[in-house]
Amino acid sequence: ICIFFFGANESFPTEFFKTKRRLSWVPKLKQAFEFSKKHQLISLHRLFEKFMEFEDNDPLIAEKVQDVEKIFSSIYSQCHSKEARFIAVLQPLLHTRAPLTKSDEASFYYFPKTRFNDRLFLFEKFENALKSQNFFFDGRKIFNQTNLDVYLDWVHTNYQGNKIIADYFYSIIQQKFLNN
Repeated sequence: ICIFFFGANESFPTEFFKTKRRLSWVPKLKQAFEFSKKHQLISLHRLFEKFMEFEDNDPLIAEKVQDVEKIFSSIYSQCHSKEARFIAVLQPLLHTRAPLTKSDEASFYYFPKTRFNDRLFLFEKFENALKSQNFFFDGRKIFNQTNLDVYLDWVHTNYQGNKIIADYFYSIIQQKFLNN
């Protein structure tokens, strides 16, 4: 079973690259891009290539999202032909959770929603394009059922958040594959 937990690392708004200071995650993104290229992970390579930079007013955003849909469909077909299962899960962010905990509200000082509006816009485009695909699951609301503090920052989770995500994955696997 191949679970592609996607959203945050695949989409870096252009403004994130317009800083003069060196950010630790920019080299990591480039490493991931080069790793996918080096190991002939062509589908993932194309995914990073499409969304390393974007803006919500980009006239090609619809085309980029359609390309991601084609890439996921291709990965789904490749997995199916090799008797593997493919699931794409759109990940939750601090800004997709409601209601917020007091800890979440405090995090907004460091990670204000306005910095993430482009990414949230893109998440909506992903959801609209992929919702009819049987391999797609929207995980953005998985923390809405709890008042636990699960975030370490805007996207990374602590052990409680990791457990909720793992349980969510297991529920998808059970629903899609184990009950049939």
